[in-house]
Amino acid sequence: MTDSPKLASDPLTDVLTLAGPVSAPVLRFELGSMGKLAFPGSLPLEFGSVVRGSVWLNRSGHTEALRLMAGDCYVLIGPQTYTLSVGGSGSSADGPAETVESLVARPRSSDGRVRSGTGEIRAELVCGGFSLRGNGDLLLNHLPALIHIRVKHTESPLLNSALDALTQETSAHNLGSRLVTESLTRIVLIQMLRSYAASTSCGVGTWLGALTDEQISGALHQIHGDPLRRWTLPELARAAGMSRSSFALRFRTLVGTSPLDYLLRWRMRLAGQVLRESSRTISSLAFEYGYASESAFSASFKRALGCSPKTYRTSVYTASEVSNCLVGRVNSTASG
Repeated sequence: MTDSPKLASDPLTDVLTLAGPVSAPVLRFELGSMGKLAFPGSLPLEFGSVVRGSVWLNRSGHTEALRLMAGDCYVLIGPQTYTLSVGGSGSSADGPAETVESLVARPRSSDGRVRSGTGEIRAELVCGGFSLRGNGDLLLNHLPALIHIRVKHTESPLLNSALDALTQETSAHNLGSRLVTESLTRIVLIQMLRSYAASTSCGVGTWLGALTDEQISGALHQIHGDPLRRWTLPELARAAGMSRSSFALRFRTLVGTSPLDYLLRWRMRLAGQVLRESSRTISSLAFEYGYASESAFSASFKRALGCSPKTYRTSVYTASEVSNCLVGRVNSTASG
């Protein structure tokens, strides 16, 4: 029983812990005239912040470009291929793009900045990204393909400060710089998600939006705080300060699934993590998670994650291969 994940009882922290974001190197880019960067879309999460000037973000398969001004930042959920350019909104603006790989392979300036284009610097950016471990779909399935945050126009001082510190760190050669940038990128990611969750663009029917709802967030914190408890609908409704019927309807509207189905899927995610990271037997997990038999536990596990515990343990699943994600992909309800 000691092998069970020790999470923080905060839904966003819990999901990020299981998703396991691993920071990629952060790069500082300068774009001159005709400057245009091509990103291969090799990471499931990529972000950028415009330090000065402005750029156009063009995503493959999209006709409309997004203009990013100084102080703006973005998160791309994919992987997605895209370009950043200074010349215009068209995908062919400024001519052919220089791939990030080719630019990084060139000798850099003394301050570590990577240059594209010629002449006067028209834009400056800091870009990074994350790879995700086995439960990456837990996070990716809660996010839109593109998040755009106008940082300087939001009440997000910690995000502004983290981006400023990240910008300074990428221009220095201080001791321990790699560890500092890794820590800062995690702060930036969390703050971007916080800003998006609190924004009107997050919308109804999203898990992140539900975390900012005064009533439903209380129930989500209860589930994450004690996921092995056999919560009942009336208990969760009381935690939300609502009647049973009103709570059930509002939870499904905001989260995309029923409270007990959410509980089941989160509980089985935790069990799956234990299976992959320890030698625990399935029968011992079944007992710990409140099931009278291994077969009953396996049936619930398969209903939640789309495969048996044994298959989950021995297979490497990508986000698209897990047939049922935590929320929003099935309509059936289940009792914990």
